[in-house]
Amino acid sequence: MLINNYQVEEEIGRGITAVVYRATNPQGQVVTLKMSRDNDPDRLRQIKQEAEVLSWLNNEGVPHCYDYFEFEGQGCVTLEFVAGKTFKSLMQEQRPPYSEAQAVQWGIQLADILDRIHTHPTPHIYRSLAPHHLLLTESGQLYLIDYGKVEPYKPDALFPAIGFAGYSPPEQYVGRPEPRGDIFSLGVFLYHVTTGRDPHLPHAAFLFHVLPPRAINPQLSPEFERIVLQAVEHKASDRFTSIAAMREALLACSA
Repeated sequence: MLINNYQVEEEIGRGITAVVYRATNPQGQVVTLKMSRDNDPDRLRQIKQEAEVLSWLNNEGVPHCYDYFEFEGQGCVTLEFVAGKTFKSLMQEQRPPYSEAQAVQWGIQLADILDRIHTHPTPHIYRSLAPHHLLLTESGQLYLIDYGKVEPYKPDALFPAIGFAGYSPPEQYVGRPEPRGDIFSLGVFLYHVTTGRDPHLPHAAFLFHVLPPRAINPQLSPEFERIVLQAVEHKASDRFTSIAAMREALLACSA
């Protein structure tokens, strides 16, 4: 199948908004081609906005964006093809816990990306950090691979409620996402990979303090546990003040 001179090789992902293909461009380069599932205006807007975000989000661990175009009324974006496995797959194949040192490095890498999103001249929020949006290459490079839910942050706006079970903060389920929600999701990721406990449980936001990380994995340091527990506080105001502050705490923990 040809899509605007891109030869589609295989479907590699499908979500509510878009279908993702491995494709080859006219020069023979393998790329990721993401296409909205139909010509619904909101889905078209999301794909176009994702391309715009990736055009300025030039960070390690972020796929490079090559092109945006429309094909038969559907929005398409072509991206750097990154070969690897999602954390959703990895944690099914090789159950955690991973080491604290490894988790801290992943946390720092993700905090770098999220800080760039939060501190753009028009601040944005990511809103969808979850294992199926995190990919690890064979060389050990971590990638954050989906930007379809990134939105400009508007403190007084009411957003459609979206959530990824266990990973999304409480305020996101009532349509009030904010930057500290990404801190919550990063804290859940660190909890998940170092304890092996899947947070997909009812009212997970209340359970982290009942069963803190060191109660499950005693090899974790008190400093690391404090970082995780502050990140996953139920109230956004009780979390780190910024993703940069969380990154500094992780850097101190790794020293």
